[in-house]
Amino acid sequence: MIFTLFKFGGQARMEPKKQHVCKTCGKKYYHQPNLSRHRKFECQKEKSFLCPFCNYASYHKYQLKSHVICQHKEKYSDFLSIK
Repeated sequence: MIFTLFKFGGQARMEPKKQHVCKTCGKKYYHQPNLSRHRKFECQKEKSFLCPFCNYASYHKYQLKSHVICQHKEKYSDFLSIK
């Protein structure tokens, strides 16, 4: 793995370099499986999971569930009945 040296707040740290790049949109990832997931579910695709309480949308169901739990706590029980 290739690392890049970053300086932040007077401290230096090593972080892995994002070396996996999407040829379609140019988004960069540290790990190949993340790039594969991006290509399969996200790149040039519509966000298909829509929040029933606001205009939030996501590519993945787990992201929508997390959003509803955090942003719409009082309505969460109603959301559980939606499939």
